[in-house]
Amino acid sequence: MLLATVRRTIHQRALLERGIRVLVAVSGGAGSLAMLDVLARLRSESALELEAASIDHGLRPDAGREIDLARRQAERIAVPFYVERVDVAGAGSVQARARKARYEALHRIARGIGASAIAVGHTRDDQAETVLSRLLRGSGPHGLSGITPRRADGVVRPLIDASRAEARRWCIGHGIAFADDPSNGDPRFQRARLRHRILPLLAAESPAIVEHLARLADDLRAPDEAAVERARAVQGEADAPSHSSLHPALDARVLERAESAVRAEVWRAWSCALTQRPFRHAHLDALEGVPQGKGEARLPGAWTARREGDWVVARRGGEHGIRNATEAVDLQKEARTTDGEEVPGLVDRDGNDGRNPKSEERTVNRWIADCAEIDAVEALCQPRLIARRRPALRDPRSEIGSLSKENDRPLGRLDPGSA
Repeated sequence: MLLATVRRTIHQRALLERGIRVLVAVSGGAGSLAMLDVLARLRSESALELEAASIDHGLRPDAGREIDLARRQAERIAVPFYVERVDVAGAGSVQARARKARYEALHRIARGIGASAIAVGHTRDDQAETVLSRLLRGSGPHGLSGITPRRADGVVRPLIDASRAEARRWCIGHGIAFADDPSNGDPRFQRARLRHRILPLLAAESPAIVEHLARLADDLRAPDEAAVERARAVQGEADAPSHSSLHPALDARVLERAESAVRAEVWRAWSCALTQRPFRHAHLDALEGVPQGKGEARLPGAWTARREGDWVVARRGGEHGIRNATEAVDLQKEARTTDGEEVPGLVDRDGNDGRNPKSEERTVNRWIADCAEIDAVEALCQPRLIARRRPALRDPRSEIGSLSKENDRPLGRLDPGSA
């Protein structure tokens, strides 16, 4: 039963502390509406204060009807309800921009009402699809740890141990009207292809494939979190506050002494904080040779890193120097590939990476100008170590009026998880 599953998940995964205020993100779909209803049934025993919000991305004409479904359900169970419309215009993936804008809006509302947690409706099926997607793109243990049930910024997933089918059955059984997002069946999106083509084929061989993939994520997350804790100390020792903020640096000697798993986590957090782009296994492979002075590593978003004296220094937009137009074209292609999939590599000191020269001719200035567009691309990963460079947050009270004066409550506890 969904109620028992969510109750167990909240307890075993320590998602929600007793007596806190929770902002429940609802979209009009079965998962989020079932989550809202179940949390409402648990609020008295857990002393939870619930409020709900829907985010309108302005992308589909049916969004208003779906928000009405969410509003009616919130009113039905006496939960305050908010709506915010966001602008997702810009470069890069529409889905990525929408996701970024959605979470920013949820955090604004949560701060305005004094919520300590934001509940979102990812299920075990979403976890399996995420793990499979990352496996296909070559992620390592960190990527395969999937969706984190409780993030450091207060986002929690009460349905992470429940199936999508359970959520739909709950809505049908309790008379809750819901809508299906048509993009979930659009084969242009990888997640839809995984859901409707690949996973059914895998289920024919292993009927419990969804459970297996979700369990794999849990198994990989525990040692990964231990590495994060050790990496905190290493990052603190290796960080170079004396360097210019435009050229972040880490002490190469400290990194060379660190064990490989810890060093990998430092690389991942450092790269994510700098580039605001996903960190791949290939980026790790490229960075591992840098402390020994073995060339220059290409990172997402046109960043590069190389050893300079005792430091590994990161620069952006060719600040290390682009030697010719062919290399500029190669780097441009690397930074602008679709779906956030970069093809990083290790470039030796002569600028060679083992590929044949391209026939195209582009100017270095054009490539550097293109770097400005990359800033608009969605930040798909969150650094799990404390990063120096964080975007400034606007005062939520100016965004949502007089929702609440409890704006100084912390949003979640600091822990090593993220997703």
